Amino acid sequence: MGIVDPYKAIMARDKFVKMGKSERALVHRAPMQAATQRAFGLVRQAVMVIPDRLARDMAGFPSDRVAAWHRDARGYCQEAFADAASAIRDMAEAVAGDIEAAGDDRAA
Repeated sequence: MGIVDPYKAIMARDKFVKMGKSERALVHRAPMQAATQRAFGLVRQAVMVIPDRLARDMAGFPSDRVAAWHRDARGYCQEAFADAASAIRDMAEAVAGDIEAAGDDRAA
């Protein structure tokens, strides 16, 4: 049924955390996920500004050429993000496979 006494529950939780720290098995995921999400957001902002910056720097050229350059640059940026998303997905799947393999090794 579980631990009923609150003191024993707290002590059990603390022992679990202490054991996880000593085994280096615990990962504080929320801060890591927030940092990763923020980093990807900043990279996205920096990259998606490139077409606008290109269009501003090309002032003086015919507007149809500037629009074509802007459209092409935006397409290249979107392709790069699609490639990056694929690479990140592959990396995450590889890490998940490594974690599962490590779990299987510990169980054996």
